[in-house]
Amino acid sequence: MSLQSMGIGWMNALMGIVTGLVIFLPFYVLRILGAGDVKLLAAVGGFVGYPDILQVALLTGIAGGVLTMLIATYSGQLMQIATKFRQAMWLVFIRLMTGYKQHNFEKTTQVTQLPYALAISLGTLGYAILHVI
Repeated sequence: MSLQSMGIGWMNALMGIVTGLVIFLPFYVLRILGAGDVKLLAAVGGFVGYPDILQVALLTGIAGGVLTMLIATYSGQLMQIATKFRQAMWLVFIRLMTGYKQHNFEKTTQVTQLPYALAISLGTLGYAILHVI
């Protein structure tokens, strides 16, 4: 962890950056996350290094899931989000099995977007708490 007196070293930091990019890049390609979210996790990877970025990513995923459920429930959009998720997973399955690229999602109303930087921050904070205590 970078809180150590000698730091984590440049190679460990570089591996953390690359791992952070690789973990979130598929979500950017699928348009689930924005490029800023991917870069933020990569930056966190530079501070915590490899393999600790894997713990941060796991905690971030948990925080993101909890936040998504809370926001979806509060805004009354849980069913719309579930429909979009089902459609996205079906599209990924079709693309993997057939290579077919056309997609026609059924139209739904605008869904509230999750500020995923908050989930990344909570995941990073959870990692820091687990390693400091």
